[in-house]
Amino acid sequence: MRTTSWQRWLKDFATHFVGGYRSRYSPVWTCLKLTLSAGLATLVTFVIAYQAISWVGAWMWYGLTRLIGAHDLATWQIFADTISLFIGSPSDLDGGILLDAVRVALLAAVLETAVATAGEASGVRSAAR
Repeated sequence: MRTTSWQRWLKDFATHFVGGYRSRYSPVWTCLKLTLSAGLATLVTFVIAYQAISWVGAWMWYGLTRLIGAHDLATWQIFADTISLFIGSPSDLDGGILLDAVRVALLAAVLETAVATAGEASGVRSAAR
């Protein structure tokens, strides 16, 4: 009797643990499959374009500082805060309104491509086409 209740408890625990694990990580697995189904060319293009956005932001910061020119520290603080709002800070170009909007648009385009590719592979036609 004792071994039966202990075995039942262990089985219930394992079922609950694995079931919870499956429900938590099923969306992660689905996203991973969707990402990999987009194709290598799409993924490489996404990575390069994402890094290029940071590169363009760094050059925008450099160009704006050359365009604005030399000023006293208080004036430069105002310029730097304004530039940081739009393109991010010079040390970390993740956070400006303009660059993040472009990154979100790039991510949405890649996601739509992945969904369309997965839909074509499974025989589902896109409503937009």
